[in-house]
Amino acid sequence: MLMKNPVLGVGAGNGPIKMPEYVTGWRESATQWGRTFHGTFPQVMGELGTIGLFLYLAMLIVMFKYMVRVERIKAPDDGDAMIMAHSIFVSVIGYIVGATFLSTAYYPQLWTLYTIGIILVFWSRTLKGTEIQIKEMPTLTGKSLDPDGFQQA
Repeated sequence: MLMKNPVLGVGAGNGPIKMPEYVTGWRESATQWGRTFHGTFPQVMGELGTIGLFLYLAMLIVMFKYMVRVERIKAPDDGDAMIMAHSIFVSVIGYIVGATFLSTAYYPQLWTLYTIGIILVFWSRTLKGTEIQIKEMPTLTGKSLDPDGFQQA
């Protein structure tokens, strides 16, 4: 598929439909309709071409860079962000290992990890840029509440 359609491929999700045109060695090539690729990267190459493969790999690289960037942001109380960044990093690596053997290009797990990773980057930036200040809150009785929410006399 990549040889005949090197730039744009055959279209997202069209690999199993176009499979009979590219399968050789079977008496009835029509029996190969609906078969899938044995890996995400061949799937992306065949269905999305070199441009799609480049964009897919670029998204993976950007995700890894974002997670490294979260580690560099030294925000107060960013221990949770660091743990989440490491978790997402390891999860994406686990996804890539599984994607080597399965056709998972359009599964929602990777896209969910991308979304959580991007949210984590912006959350870390917000933590770094703002300091949480606890102020006394006035009440209707004129007395103020301390930061724990108890009325002061």
